[in-house]
Amino acid sequence: MVEYKTIKVPRETYNMIETTRQQLANKGIQTLPRDLIEIETCPICGSKIEKLAIKYEYIRCQNPGCGYNQKNLQVDATGTFAIGAMVGLGLAAIIYLLTREGGER
Repeated sequence: MVEYKTIKVPRETYNMIETTRQQLANKGIQTLPRDLIEIETCPICGSKIEKLAIKYEYIRCQNPGCGYNQKNLQVDATGTFAIGAMVGLGLAAIIYLLTREGGER
């Protein structure tokens, strides 16, 4: 069962959001300014932003007799926060590899 939440917004705000949604649907996200999509500075104080992006992919062959699969983890990071996160991910990966039972086939 899906649970819904309701929020109250002024009619003018709702109309503006709906118009923006329709324009984005018609024109595509590529029409948005780059600095809105890829923030490089803090919108409050103007300091440089640190980024950490993690993408996990699992690829497998559709042939049931083949069994080929591949796991891929891509990490894109900048700044000191990212270095700490990378070290933490590396430690987590080492612990996982040392404690898992059996192995990949």
